[in-house]
Amino acid sequence: MIAASTSGAAFGAYNPAWDGTADLRDTTATHSETIVSLDGEAYTTDQPDQTLAVVLAPTTPYDAEDAAPMRQFVEDGGTLLVADNFGPTTDDPPYGNTLLANMGATTRFDGALLRDEHNYYRSPALPIAQPVSDHPYTRGVSDVTLNYGTAVVPNDAETLVRTSEFAYRDTDQSGSLSGDEELARYPVVTVEAVGDGQVIAVSDPSIFINAMLDREGNSAFVAALAQAHERVIFDYSQSGSQPPVSVALLVLRETPLLQALVGAIGVALGWGVVARPASLTRGRDRLATIVPVGNAGSDASSTHETQQPTPTETELLAYLRAEYPDWDDDRLQRIVADIIAEEPAPTDNE
Repeated sequence: MIAASTSGAAFGAYNPAWDGTADLRDTTATHSETIVSLDGEAYTTDQPDQTLAVVLAPTTPYDAEDAAPMRQFVEDGGTLLVADNFGPTTDDPPYGNTLLANMGATTRFDGALLRDEHNYYRSPALPIAQPVSDHPYTRGVSDVTLNYGTAVVPNDAETLVRTSEFAYRDTDQSGSLSGDEELARYPVVTVEAVGDGQVIAVSDPSIFINAMLDREGNSAFVAALAQAHERVIFDYSQSGSQPPVSVALLVLRETPLLQALVGAIGVALGWGVVARPASLTRGRDRLATIVPVGNAGSDASSTHETQQPTPTETELLAYLRAEYPDWDDDRLQRIVADIIAEEPAPTDNE
């Protein structure tokens, strides 16, 4: 059951390990309604201006058909957060760029590894960046720690968070400043107006994994985003397979007709469990009264003053065959065995 309800996929909504995002859902749930979506249905909300949709490191690109409801959601006032850094390998463009383009945003992910030799956490590949100004999405945030992230090319977007002046793009992947690599303050979080809504670009989805939410600034950033919206949608439609039990629960929760069907089945099963022992007891008492008992010297329909005579197994089977001709012998014999098993053991007086 645990294996069927959890996932080991990186950034997975049901992955409780260090690289999953199970804690992310718990954090946002304390501030706003949280929804996990495996398709585009969640974007048809009637309150897009109060909703934040989150896409983390998609493993397959969103095509035009997939992106259509998302684009409408943003244009109607919704906020879409796209967090990505690299494609399938560090040499490939991030799939997040395709989604940004389909949204009509000008922001792009650079794709080169960002390092900072002076302002980092544990390693220069984990640079610490700071908010640029007091914005609702960074309110109460002192810093943001990346984990092998990249930079954002803002173009027309507003920069919300950027690195220190000692950061550089490690384009040759040498692990040190070299060649044409330049020290500069690089944007890592931006926001851009699209239609009536907004697109937020975050240059490292690892900010949101379980291990990195231990960083106070990262958890404060998540809290600020959630507090600015009444509803948060986590879109995992392009993020690989999800655990079957969790998927089944999501489908059940989103389908009223299926809820009614499952409820009816549950009631029927529950009634069967409760009713069967009672029906067996009633059947035993009824049989003891009705079935003729082969007792020499007594009337078949007579009864003892204090106790009904117990029918034999043969008599029980004969009665049940007559009452239920469609039932097979195996079923009849099981019922008879249950009835006999319920009879009290004879005493010495009997």
